[in-house]
Amino acid sequence: MKRLVVLSAAAHFPGIPNRIASFIMRNHMRDSLAMEEVVRSNGLEWTIARPPRLTQDDYLTYRSREDAAPKMGFTLSRKAVAAFMLDAIEQHKHVHKIVGIAK
Repeated sequence: MKRLVVLSAAAHFPGIPNRIASFIMRNHMRDSLAMEEVVRSNGLEWTIARPPRLTQDDYLTYRSREDAAPKMGFTLSRKAVAAFMLDAIEQHKHVHKIVGIAK
C-alpha cells in the first residue's frame, strides 16, 4: 500500500480562537480543507497532521492526539513536524487519521 502524510492546520479543529483564525485566513483554510478532502478520498494510507503555529526552534519532540489538538499546544517547531511525519510513516501509525500535534 502507498503511504501519504500531509500537513494541514490545527485551526480546523473546533474552538473559538480557531473561528477567528478561520475568518482571517479564510482562503487558506478553504484550500487546506479541500486538500484534506482529496487526501481522504484518494485510496492511499493517509495521515493528516494539524500543527498549530510553526516555529524555527531546534527540537524534535512533539505531543499528538488523534482527532483533536493536544491541550495547551500553541506552537510546534518545524523540525518536530518533520519528526512526526517520519514517525507516522516508519512506525505505520495514525493510518486514516487526522492528528493534532503540538509542543
